[in-house]
Amino acid sequence: MGRRTRRIESTLDAWVDKAVDVSLKQFRAAVWALFNELLMQTPQGSGRAVANWKIGLDAPDLSHDDTLGDEPEILDTKAGGTYARWGHRRKGDRKWIQHALDENRHLVEAGSRGSVSRIRSGTRVFFSNNVQGDTDHGESDTNYLASLQKPEYWAKKLRRVNRDYETVAETLIKFKWTSFKMGGSTFLNDHI
Repeated sequence: MGRRTRRIESTLDAWVDKAVDVSLKQFRAAVWALFNELLMQTPQGSGRAVANWKIGLDAPDLSHDDTLGDEPEILDTKAGGTYARWGHRRKGDRKWIQHALDENRHLVEAGSRGSVSRIRSGTRVFFSNNVQGDTDHGESDTNYLASLQKPEYWAKKLRRVNRDYETVAETLIKFKWTSFKMGGSTFLNDHI
């Protein structure tokens, strides 16, 4: 191979490396933007559901932390029980959104928690939320957000401050995520 051929090959290699780097940055930015939108669209009461959003790389993160979210506000205690109000938060409230961002940032952004981004070319990205709730007398799944993907359920369940609600599928479509690929596929956890 001649010097000129090696120089052309070297130039092409450098161009391909730069193109992959730019594509990877765009992919990471798209993952982060979509994650932010999922958080903003999540209805809030105590903030527990929004705080439990996870980004999983190459596998869903099925964990959840029931200790997250606000404690109920005690309204009154009378003979026979305590009367509490759960959930004064509304969609878009920043407190628990910020918690979810802080917990997941290191997976996407370089330099966060002293590391490089773990998203590489070919990484499959999963968005999951496995927060548990009651079954609402059999009307819903114990996985709280699974039931909120059904318009006939959430339309009657959500407080006025959490409407208009965008389902996860609607957010994905808005971001054209269903057809977005970068070396690997992106998936949404089956539990949602």
